[in-house]
Amino acid sequence: MAKGLKLDEQSKRVIKKLYAKHTRVNAALARGLVKFGLLVQRDSQKIVPVDTGALRNSANTRKISGSGVKQTNPEVVVSYGTNYGIFVHENVNAQHASGKTHHFLTIALKNNKRKGKKIVADEIKRSLRKAKR
Repeated sequence: MAKGLKLDEQSKRVIKKLYAKHTRVNAALARGLVKFGLLVQRDSQKIVPVDTGALRNSANTRKISGSGVKQTNPEVVVSYGTNYGIFVHENVNAQHASGKTHHFLTIALKNNKRKGKKIVADEIKRSLRKAKR
């Protein structure tokens, strides 16, 4: 705020409510992104090529930013934790069993984009409805 600017009590209450709503929306956004990430993870695990199962079992979804009460710009990462996962994901020339394919994360993300938008939007709407109570 500008130096020397004084707010009346009503303005202070409005700012406080806006900040609380912003905080709730960011928290809901983070929850929605985690739910979407878990959906992408689950679907990618269905099509990831399997030899020993180590790659499939190394799938992980985690929030990497936006922690605590003041969550801003939440981000979620879906990844596979083996050292060879990137090679399996990117190798377009490899032969895989029926129903298994390279680009398993990319495909799962693309196939669930519309669902992901709905998951996030629903989580935010739910949060705002709770705030009205």
